[in-house]
Amino acid sequence: MQTPDPLVEAAGLVKRFDAFTAVAGIDVTVHRGEAFGFLGPNGAGKSSTMGMIGCVSPASEGHLRVLGLDPATHGPQIRARLGVVPQQDNLDTELWRWASSAFASPAGASAASSSPEAMLAGLLPNAYRRRP
Repeated sequence: MQTPDPLVEAAGLVKRFDAFTAVAGIDVTVHRGEAFGFLGPNGAGKSSTMGMIGCVSPASEGHLRVLGLDPATHGPQIRARLGVVPQQDNLDTELWRWASSAFASPAGASAASSSPEAMLAGLLPNAYRRRP
């Protein structure tokens, strides 16, 4: 019986930031149905490794395949299939949830041409909309 491709396959994976080596040649293979995690002290390279797996930071050296694809050439396709939950959100704690989404321009609108009022118009509940 043939085993399907691993979901994550890394061999000799290295991540450098200038002269600093954050990930020093790790090997990991994750198959379908397995759960995995990285444990280690601050600075051990956990986030840098996940950044490479999540296709948001390129590997400096080594072999990496995610979902059978090469992150260097198929990053958007891989990211479209991954679910990532950040450690902390980036939303302003003083804003309501609907107001935070106003920073993203509405579908089909140019962020540069949308006024704050136009951006909020579709997000505000009717009770909060400005009446003429």
